[in-house]
Amino acid sequence: MNDKPVPVDSLSPLARLLVPRDTRYVSASEADLARRQAVDWAREMFDDKSARPWIGTALRPREAAYLARNGVTPDMLNLEYPTNPFGDTDPAWVAIRLGHLSVERFVGLLRATGELPDPEKGTATASSHT
Repeated sequence: MNDKPVPVDSLSPLARLLVPRDTRYVSASEADLARRQAVDWAREMFDDKSARPWIGTALRPREAAYLARNGVTPDMLNLEYPTNPFGDTDPAWVAIRLGHLSVERFVGLLRATGELPDPEKGTATASSHT
């Protein structure tokens, strides 16, 4: 396998977001992985600007797209979610990534608590993130 260095500048802007910062070269296999992942993000209608805040959340592009379409912002993923009956919590992004919380349920919880506007009512019922 040819794993010669690939200049990061030769990657698309979206693929560049998926390689470590301050890196000038990546291996050919890392470049291929970044390109494949960039296609996944683009398939969900993200470009390099809209994907930037979501890339660091560790969510899959499809999950991020669902949340973004429903008004969730990446900072909302830091809200704590109970992970067991003993009161332990994790940030929502961890619970989603581990499969303890679906993105659909998370949106429902945010609407129920007023963190997100209810599409039926058009406004949030409590404080909202803006």
